[in-house]
Amino acid sequence: MKRFFQNRQYDVLVSLRRLLLTAAVLCLFCIPCFAGEWSVSLGMNGGDADTITGDLSLRYTLNPFYGNDMLEIRPLIECAGVYWKRDHDTIWGGGIAGGAVVDFWREGSWRPYVSGSFGGFMLSDNKIASHALGCNFQFRTKGSAGIRFGESYRHDVQVDVAHFSNAGLNNHNSGFNTYGVSYGFRF
Repeated sequence: MKRFFQNRQYDVLVSLRRLLLTAAVLCLFCIPCFAGEWSVSLGMNGGDADTITGDLSLRYTLNPFYGNDMLEIRPLIECAGVYWKRDHDTIWGGGIAGGAVVDFWREGSWRPYVSGSFGGFMLSDNKIASHALGCNFQFRTKGSAGIRFGESYRHDVQVDVAHFSNAGLNNHNSGFNTYGVSYGFRF
């Protein structure tokens, strides 16, 4: 039985490594042919089952595909890592997501925006405390609202809400929600 769990953890690690390697290859080789900008963000959150959660993401936001006097809409690609902890239980993982950012134009030292993304994530476990997720592969839907500020609007602070779900890939599909605040920096 112990060997079964060791093999299962090894399979999860291999799958996660492949997913992150694919995301890195996409980010490093495919994306630079499109104009855009990189950013990194770090978030501290709370989640279901009284968990403390955190996330670290690397985003590439492409040039706007629509804009007018009030707003601009830009596609984004995100490679993110997540960490969930409750008591002695921990889950970590990573994935890639695509989405869009809507920046609202205004005069002054700050600018509001909203963003949303959807993607696939591979997690190290499928249960935290008594909260079961069904399987290690999860889809993540994330929505954010925030403000950009500073020189060339390089800094941002945002409120994040995310939902992880296996979308019925497994009979058990309770999902997992996180909510919190993150800080980002564009370079």
